[in-house]
Amino acid sequence: MAADAAVSAGVVIAGFLIHWTGWLWLDPLTSLLIVVVIVWGTWGLLRESTAIVARRGSLRHRSRRGARLSRRPARRGLDPTTCTSGR
Repeated sequence: MAADAAVSAGVVIAGFLIHWTGWLWLDPLTSLLIVVVIVWGTWGLLRESTAIVARRGSLRHRSRRGARLSRRPARRGLDPTTCTSGR
């Protein structure tokens, strides 16, 4: 929440500076700084979701074995059709 408040304050300050000074280059600079804050704040989530997608893709590419396992009900461990336990 602190990052959201800082970004909002930065946008307001940039808006006032653009209005008072006419420095239009502050608008794209502010946008780039916001992108940096968003990427920095969500980097862990992006890395985690990419790992999940990579694991799910590798499970799908085990064609014959995966097809046989997906017909059986999940017992213990990983369900072959998802990346979660079958519980």
